[in-house]
Parts: sequence; structure tokens; C-alpha cells
Amino acid sequence: MAELLNHQHCRVCDRAVPMGSVTCDEHAAEYAAVQKKRKRTVMLFYVGSAVLLVVLVTQVLAPVLK
Repeated sequence: MAELLNHQHCRVCDRAVPMGSVTCDEHAAEYAAVQKKRKRTVMLFYVGSAVLLVVLVTQVLAPVLK
């Protein structure tokens, strides 16, 4: 029986890649673009949540502070 070398699988196409690699060479740029978009989306979510929280808190506390 053949011994399998340690490997991971490409996160895009699921082909075997060496340990330490996330994607194969063909999909590295595509994966980087998806990660960049995901990071931007998460950051916008956090900023939007913070803004919404500030608006809600000021609306709740406005009558109390008057």
C-alpha cells in the first residue's frame, strides 16, 4: 500500500497541496481576492454596528440627560 505524504487540500478546488499552503498555484489570486472582500465586509459590519449602537444609546439617554 502506498504511503500518503502529509498534505492539505486547496480551499477552492480541493486538490492536494503541500503542508503550509492554503491554495494551489492556480487559485491563489482568487482566494486572496475573496479573503480581502470578506475582511472588508466584516469591517463594515463592525463599523455599522458601532454607529447603530451609538445612535440607539444617544436616543435612549437623551431624555434622561435633559
